[in-house]
Amino acid sequence: MNSAQRVAQMKRWRGVILGLVRNGHENQESRLDDLGLWALLQDLSYPVSQNDVRTLIQDLKTLGYLKCKQIKNPATNEVRLDEIEITAAGLLVVDRVETHPLVLVI
Repeated sequence: MNSAQRVAQMKRWRGVILGLVRNGHENQESRLDDLGLWALLQDLSYPVSQNDVRTLIQDLKTLGYLKCKQIKNPATNEVRLDEIEITAAGLLVVDRVETHPLVLVI
């Protein structure tokens, strides 16, 4: 996969993640964590790695579209992302009121 394809793929995955978090919010489900999102994406046949999911969540947090709690295991240095929730800015992107060049909502 070339660089342009990888960028396009990451944009789509960011949009899918925002949509999944939004759907969970609408259905008043428990907040997701990175492993739950990874499982959902795999169930939807997206060939995404666990590290990709963590990176995408961190990207969306940096953009202000998601909030989450970052938990680091001091013994392994592994990072977990928990209590993921959509922000007001994220809602505007999911509802297509606003757009962002790094997020593609399908």
